[in-house]
Amino acid sequence: MAGGKLISTGVEFPDATTQTTSGLPLTGGALTGAVTTTSTFDGRDVAADGVTADAALPKAGGTMTGTIAGFTSTGIDDNATSTAITIDASENVSIAGSVTATTATTIGLTPLLLDSRYRLRAINHDDGPGGMQLQTQSTNETGTTNASGRTLKLNPGGGDVYVGANLVIGTSGKGIDFSAATPDGTGTVTSEVLDDYEEGTWTPTPTQGITGGLSIVSASYTKIGRTVTWSMFINSFTGNTSNLYIGGLPFANQGSNGYSMQSNINSSANNATITNPHFRIEPSGSYLRALKNNDSSIIGTELDYSHIIASGTYQTD
Repeated sequence: MAGGKLISTGVEFPDATTQTTSGLPLTGGALTGAVTTTSTFDGRDVAADGVTADAALPKAGGTMTGTIAGFTSTGIDDNATSTAITIDASENVSIAGSVTATTATTIGLTPLLLDSRYRLRAINHDDGPGGMQLQTQSTNETGTTNASGRTLKLNPGGGDVYVGANLVIGTSGKGIDFSAATPDGTGTVTSEVLDDYEEGTWTPTPTQGITGGLSIVSASYTKIGRTVTWSMFINSFTGNTSNLYIGGLPFANQGSNGYSMQSNINSSANNATITNPHFRIEPSGSYLRALKNNDSSIIGTELDYSHIIASGTYQTD
């Protein structure tokens, strides 16, 4: 029906000319212009779905540039302007500041890499609640792993600390401080830091009263704090008429009036004139002076060819 309209059961179709120039062909084609509707398309409400902005990150992913200001979420709140946490391509995590737990927190780190050769092998309870054990695992230059490592154990209850290796004091003059303990004595406390312990050998040397050298069987010492304990065993020697002095003590005696009487002298000399033979250390001295009776000196010939066994304790500065 050229130039007319077809009306069938109430439906009016445009004429052929109108349909060709402005209508959408029944077999499909390109739609131009805006489409509005008061209903839905294929069950979707287009207006309610919203519109994606040109600068937004697509739902399917993409690259985001720029920064997030004031970003917060559960467990993360970084209001700083510098980098706090960095994860590199090898999955290594770097933390710029310290890690602080504001409430009781359990941290499971097994293992925690300390550097290229050491790992914190375990952080766990030990011997019940309240205890903790730190154990390291090390790898030497050849790649061999030391599985046992060194252990620091904090005991529950009493809070005792067990160390599985030497406790090393890295600075001279520092040590174990007992100042928190209540003094037991009535004297004036001058120090409560145990800052030294050592043990070794020393070499008794003839200072005077002996001709030639000494045949030393043994001579050792132990120093705890300022207290030195020494011992010696020398074989027979050739004495002369000078007062008997033996030097070589590992530390000098304390200064001022720091006289120190040592143990009795055990010797093989059979001399009836010698009673109460003993050694004394003079103030600031590092030698033994042999005495008898009422503090009169022993001369070398009085102990000639005998052996001497003695020991004692004195204070050093």
